[in-house]
Amino acid sequence: MGPDFFILCLIVCFGRVIDVSLGTTRTVFTVRGKPYIAASIAFIEVTLWFLIVREALNCETKGLETYLIAISYALGYSLGTLLGGLVTSKVIRTKINVQIIATNKDDELTNALSEAGFGATILLATGATTKEERYMILIETDNKKLKTLKALINEHDPKAFITVSDIKSTHNGYFGNRA
Repeated sequence: MGPDFFILCLIVCFGRVIDVSLGTTRTVFTVRGKPYIAASIAFIEVTLWFLIVREALNCETKGLETYLIAISYALGYSLGTLLGGLVTSKVIRTKINVQIIATNKDDELTNALSEAGFGATILLATGATTKEERYMILIETDNKKLKTLKALINEHDPKAFITVSDIKSTHNGYFGNRA
């Protein structure tokens, strides 16, 4: 095992990091309904994968070297999955639906949301066990604004129940945030 072998292990590992990160990104674009972007990424991803596998299989390895190549491949795959998830969550803007069950019918939270530029639909809801009337607030925004929105909710109603889900598409209505 010379320096060339360790360079090969690094190439296999980092190649897989890039390849799998692209795969994660491709999947996100596919789910988001952007097939042309996904197809372009898939072409690069599979070409890179093929080149990495070819290099890994063409080297003459025995015993421990074979396992080190496999470990490099697996490590690259797992790091690529992690990196791809982190990058796509930071880079790709997605629409989200935030549902808030306020602890009461106080307008303080709804006014703060409106002042911050969040469009909201407010419904009256009744607790199943307490029978108390509360506000259920529905907000559509994007993932980049979620941290700000959660901080605002926590400031005005720290015990509010919040759910967040992805939205594939919207049609009509207020979808914006001036914050």
